[in-house]
Amino acid sequence: NKAVLDLFASTSKKEFKSKFHQKANKFALEICKKSIINIWEKKTQPHFETPIETFANEKKEIFLKWMAVPGYESTLGRIIIATVDITENKKTVQILQETEALLHEAQRIGRVGSWQKNLISGDLWWSDGAYRLFDYDPHIEQSPNELYASRIHSDDRDRVAGAYEESVRKQKPYDIIFRIQLKNDATRYIKE
Repeated sequence: NKAVLDLFASTSKKEFKSKFHQKANKFALEICKKSIINIWEKKTQPHFETPIETFANEKKEIFLKWMAVPGYESTLGRIIIATVDITENKKTVQILQETEALLHEAQRIGRVGSWQKNLISGDLWWSDGAYRLFDYDPHIEQSPNELYASRIHSDDRDRVAGAYEESVRKQKPYDIIFRIQLKNDATRYIKE
């Protein structure tokens, strides 16, 4: 169809048929073969991601999903191959991963952290830096809600809770300095 011709930068079906096998990489051809076998054996509706090179020598990433056309399952006389260009999605994911890695490194070096709270559910999310500031392993499975409350110095708990509630009620920035008790009983000052 036209979408596949556009994806491969092909000018016609004839060109596509004649050049496709030259551009399909060995991995993609092997996956195609396995996909047809899986459909035939009724195991799955195979799907996979693979790099391609268009007829204009442009590199792209595509997602393919294979399925037999209803009524042709026993002969595989007709197969639908849904093809989606995921090149931009892959690039975006890579940029997000790189940005996240930079943020983690900056928070580690700067000894800062960040957090986000869902005001409807009450769920609290902490960055790795926030875990470290509160003297916790970032991979701990306990909820940040529980961890946060347990570290706040007993003399500061009411003040912290009041400042948070006021910031939500008045929709103003949350700005407070308070103490936390670390595992070794040392005191650390936190500014939020």
